[in-house]
Amino acid sequence: MFIAYVNETDNGCDYTIACGKKLFLLDATTRDDALLEVKGMLGDELSVDPADFLSITLFDVRERVDAPLSAWCDELESLAREAGLEQTRREELAELERLREKYMVTG
Repeated sequence: MFIAYVNETDNGCDYTIACGKKLFLLDATTRDDALLEVKGMLGDELSVDPADFLSITLFDVRERVDAPLSAWCDELESLAREAGLEQTRREELAELERLREKYMVTG
């Protein structure tokens, strides 16, 4: 699997939104086929004027890995919940100690 990263020339666009930067997932399975596929995109999905490009880079992607986003979010929520419970426990113990001192209770 190949990905083509197309970096077009600056057209006065705000750089923070990545104008002129495009990714194309290619069907090609070999380097030569990927180059031909990108060449075939010229005039269709891409301009035919070389001045419109800073670069076109191909990436050979041998494996696709989907991040376990749901599990990560669940884990982070659990950690935040535990941290909140621990914070509440510390606050309650501090309040208990304050009340013990105030009313001179031991034990």
